Amino acid sequence: MAGVYEKSVTDFRRKWDKDEYEKIAKEKLEAEQMALLEKELKEPPVKRELLQPREYKVDLDSKLGKSQVITKTTPASQQGG
Repeated sequence: MAGVYEKSVTDFRRKWDKDEYEKIAKEKLEAEQMALLEKELKEPPVKRELLQPREYKVDLDSKLGKSQVITKTTPASQQGG
């Protein structure tokens, strides 16, 4: 009985069934690939507009070097970003 007891005490590491985890990984990979293919078939790519230049002038120089106190009542257009 001493040999059995010693083995269980010294053999404390967890044993991994590599075949089982490899099978699970393959199934997950196949499922992800199928989901990706289905998504590509369902939705055509989104066509976006090209960037356009501003139609107004941005005034950066008027507030240069100035400080402004922001409160709850300050309009959103005057708050910092």
